[in-house]
Amino acid sequence: MSRTPQATLTLGDDNADTRSGERRRRVLFVIPSLRAGGAERVVLNLVNNLDRDRFEPLLAVGRAVGQYVDQLAPDVPVHELGAERSRVALPALVRVVRRTAPDTILSTVGLNWVTAIARPLFPRHPRVILREGNSPSAYLEDLALTAPRTARVYRALYPWVYGRADLVVCQSRFMKHDLETSLAVRAADIRVVPNPVDVDQVLARASEPCALDDRPGPHVVAVGRLARQKGVDVLLAAFAQLRRKLPGVQLWLLGDGVDRSALESLAGELGVVEAVHFEGVVANPFAFVARSDVFASAARYEGVSNAILEALVCGTPVVATACPSGIDEVVEEGASGWLVPPEDADGLAAALERALVAGPSLDRGAIRTRAVERWGVETVARAYEALL
Repeated sequence: MSRTPQATLTLGDDNADTRSGERRRRVLFVIPSLRAGGAERVVLNLVNNLDRDRFEPLLAVGRAVGQYVDQLAPDVPVHELGAERSRVALPALVRVVRRTAPDTILSTVGLNWVTAIARPLFPRHPRVILREGNSPSAYLEDLALTAPRTARVYRALYPWVYGRADLVVCQSRFMKHDLETSLAVRAADIRVVPNPVDVDQVLARASEPCALDDRPGPHVVAVGRLARQKGVDVLLAAFAQLRRKLPGVQLWLLGDGVDRSALESLAGELGVVEAVHFEGVVANPFAFVARSDVFASAARYEGVSNAILEALVCGTPVVATACPSGIDEVVEEGASGWLVPPEDADGLAAALERALVAGPSLDRGAIRTRAVERWGVETVARAYEALL
């Protein structure tokens, strides 16, 4: 869908709450794109569900492209910055802020840096909130494996970047501690707010047809980028072990990324290529997840995985790595799933086998109810509104 964002934006009296006469707070969300991804889905769910009587959401995106463009509420003006990289996007972001005069700016992932750097150029001194999407120390350690000099520069600059924000939002107690100890962010400036799940959309789409229908199983489903962070190589090694014990088991990988060719070759080397389905980015992952016997995540580090939250909303048991993240604050051992150490293919294989054997005895309805209570967008959007 092509949009002309500036044409949808009107300023002035329409920013008033017609019921109370109080002016709505204008909130500018800043994000690189609307491609399928965890941070992108968080922003989508928030802008679509903020209370319109109190807030006027606007969106600044590096590129107005991606699977979520068509899911954005029609009343949300979109301002394209023309670039997804911070250095190039800075002048455009300053122009958007000057044009729209937001009360609050909430930035996440790749554009946190540009938002912090540009802050002195913003008129009217809007509040600036930066949302961290990963465990920062684990990200820096991973980056140091391939780009040690860049990792050192980032580690030195991170405290400065977050020091320019009024608030820093993270998704778990683990991430809060990580920000305090690794990046010297003041505890008083950090808020822990979980990621929101659009429960109605997830459950409605979960009943739609998908490739798992009438396919023999059992089925293991994983959702995420095919990149080193997500540990799909470890999952494939574990799956090869699992398949020797359960020959009929199938693995469905929903997502794409730079490592796809290497992972397809690895599946061949492990002798499981006929049982591993590289589906790419699918329009409706929820139908796959809802029909699976277990959801798997082998991530090396995370923030809090949206895909795991959505699996639990579907009532699907989860096997995940207790990597640097907040996942052990989400998955309840033996009740909604099982946790294993990262980089442990043997342990992951054993946990997947346990899940496929014991999973049917878990109460999927109870898993779903608990997840909806904790991460439903109505609850989480209200928490964000308190910050905004």
